[in-house]
Amino acid sequence: MRIACALLLLSFGVVAASAENAVQQSFPRSVYKGEVVHRFITDKPDAGVTAAGTARAEVANGHLKLHVTGSDPQIIFSGFPIVKGSLCLSFRTRLAGGGMGVLYWGDKTTPGFSADRQVEFLTEYDNAWHDHIIAIPSRSELTNLRIDLGSERGGTIEIADIALHRGGLHPLEVTTITQHIESVTATVHNHSSKAIAIRFGEREVNLAANSASELRKPMTADTAIQAVDFRIEARGLPTIRRQLWVHNPTVKIDALALERGDLRLEVARDGSLARIYTGARLQVVIAPLALVNGQLPRWAAQRDGKTIRLSGDASAAIRFEDDGVLSIKSDAIAEMEVVVRALGDMEQAIFPGLEYLGKGERSSSRLDIATDQHFRFMPAIKDITWPALMMVTDRQSFSMRWNDGVRPTFASPNFVDGATDHRVTLRGKAIQARFRISEPAPISESVLWVVRDMGLPPLPKRPRNEAQQAALCRQAFDGPLRNKDGWGHCVEHNYPRRWYADHASSVWALGGDISGLPGLVPGGGHIRDDRSFFLTGRAQAWLQQQRAGARRVLKDMQADGAFRYSGEFRKGHFEDTASGHCGRQALELLRFAERTGDAEMRTAGLKALDFINRFRTPRGAQTWELSLHTPDIMAAAHLVEAHLIAYDLTSNKRYLAAARNWAASGLPFVYLRGSKPVQTYATIPVFGASHWVAPNWIGKPVQWNGLVYAHAIARLAKIDNSFPWQQVSKGIVIAAEQMQETDGPRVGCLPDYWFLDRGRGGGPAINPTVIMNAADRAWSRPSGLQTVRHAGRRLTGPFPFGVKNGDLHVISRPGTNYQIVMDGKQIMSVAGTGDDVIKFP
Repeated sequence: MRIACALLLLSFGVVAASAENAVQQSFPRSVYKGEVVHRFITDKPDAGVTAAGTARAEVANGHLKLHVTGSDPQIIFSGFPIVKGSLCLSFRTRLAGGGMGVLYWGDKTTPGFSADRQVEFLTEYDNAWHDHIIAIPSRSELTNLRIDLGSERGGTIEIADIALHRGGLHPLEVTTITQHIESVTATVHNHSSKAIAIRFGEREVNLAANSASELRKPMTADTAIQAVDFRIEARGLPTIRRQLWVHNPTVKIDALALERGDLRLEVARDGSLARIYTGARLQVVIAPLALVNGQLPRWAAQRDGKTIRLSGDASAAIRFEDDGVLSIKSDAIAEMEVVVRALGDMEQAIFPGLEYLGKGERSSSRLDIATDQHFRFMPAIKDITWPALMMVTDRQSFSMRWNDGVRPTFASPNFVDGATDHRVTLRGKAIQARFRISEPAPISESVLWVVRDMGLPPLPKRPRNEAQQAALCRQAFDGPLRNKDGWGHCVEHNYPRRWYADHASSVWALGGDISGLPGLVPGGGHIRDDRSFFLTGRAQAWLQQQRAGARRVLKDMQADGAFRYSGEFRKGHFEDTASGHCGRQALELLRFAERTGDAEMRTAGLKALDFINRFRTPRGAQTWELSLHTPDIMAAAHLVEAHLIAYDLTSNKRYLAAARNWAASGLPFVYLRGSKPVQTYATIPVFGASHWVAPNWIGKPVQWNGLVYAHAIARLAKIDNSFPWQQVSKGIVIAAEQMQETDGPRVGCLPDYWFLDRGRGGGPAINPTVIMNAADRAWSRPSGLQTVRHAGRRLTGPFPFGVKNGDLHVISRPGTNYQIVMDGKQIMSVAGTGDDVIKFP
């Protein structure tokens, strides 16, 4: 049974929990500014605010402008009085560059600057002015202040309106809210070292220092939906205000109904809420059904054939479409909010571009981002890769998508209202949405349903033709990447130059001569291309290196097929392994088995996949800088490729099905909508931050990660036509080609990351091997080494194989001498003629 419904979007409406479980809040603790202690002068050189590190300052238009000359620009503050107590610094910035903002402080106890006395803060590098208020958690008299605004060479930093205030983190914090049928309670914590007298409604409560108190507000027991306004006031402090809506599922409503199969939709005649059931079981609540200007609109519901129409302050139509999907369309003069809550215990949830939750996990957690940027409840539209949300609970699969331009929120569990449901809201003047409710199933089914229903965007125009693209890549290898010692992985000089095999293969593919290379080192690119070993008479060395590498991986495998991790990025994860960590190493075993027919590695690789079968979330593939817990498109890529090899080795369709599921798991990282010039088919690498702090990769494409995924799904496209995988693969490649540098000292290279708002790249300039190999597969050309099974033998070589009249042929390049490895043991040397018949010894 599959039913979907397009719906009005929700806002600050709520569904109350019938269980009395406290829901921990995920809102960042608020920061406030009080009286000004000192205002800094920025319209005179060296007057309270000066440049340091790799920055040169000038005064421009009454504020300080810093010209960045390196990677460590600093701003030093001086001349302010030594003060003690809760403080904050307010200022405005306009930035062109890239990086994370950091505020350092020193005090009388520890006057210098160090990593244990710093606060990181979000900065936007969009060349627009932004306001900041940063709390300074000093416990002694403040003596020193410094701001570092990471920037690239050639960037600028402007800073203005700088003031030191009394204030900082609000001493009061609502830590939990709990909905009961008859009341709502909130736990309020006093972080101060002094008692604080607070007012809550008609009550006055004296909160002792460093203590917490539970505040209770009674509800009307016979009301289906009601608003709750929490206000916590204290003298000299900003008021803490929370509005939430309580839904009582035990109260029957006067409703109109629509039915489709075993789905039943009930809409209150007064338009206040709607409930969706499967049989007698409540699955989804839309409550409030809509808010206009923060209030329930005055409207009424009427049945019009197979549609329920609501009219009054706003209008809406709800109906089951012919495809069984429930759709809602709404219009309002003012902005409207719709609140949707799915019920049940969380199994998985995906908010594309932002969240990939596993069983029992919380949205906006700090597991992947430790700074306040962890709060993803109300994201910028540019951070959402496509407008949808999917979840699976113990009672349902729930999928919804909405029209572009609508602003969503997501809280799971519902920390906004203190309920245990999972809350999505949509905000806008015109909302169109569709959603589907079905029996619990793998979330990959919901992902594919939404993308099919939404439709893939058309492919962007390629910036160059094939010849121009090849010439651009050749410039990179002939120019900035190369010196007398070989090629660099990136242009920057801290990347050593070596005779990398991946690079040599690319140079050969571009028409270059690699016959005289003094040696070859494995790797160099993000997609393996070992053809150069076979083209320079080094196939035996390749075989020995690959066998040694596979044996090292096998040595690390546990008896159950697992690979365990114990490094620094284990922190916070619920176990010592992850799908991507295991998948990367299973791929090494299976790739060697695929190339050589090695039975031991085949058995070990399949055993590793049997262990991986327990995972459902792609995560933990980049533990050189990211948490084992962090959702990761590279994990999806490795798992697709590994399962496709397993399918090739065994013909067992369960491996093909698993490859399809893991391919679907990578789609939430791909921009399938976009308003920026280079956004459609750009790829977010992970839903988290390096070292849990910075850079935060949400909303910041890293296309080389996506190209590895594109390479894997292009292989899937050859044998699975259930979804347009090849179109996605091509789109990712075209986005990379659009990002590629076309001139200057980084010519032909791919930026490590991309600024969507500014339409340019940043970070190291990566060699184009990854683009070339992904493009070859995406356009169905041979990519890397080729392997074939024929007459009971397994052969691997640098050219594609074919069979004519029962004979094995190699479609080679005329005049090229090359080697073939047979069964992982024998090396055959061949003089290429263009169509070479292989005779077995």
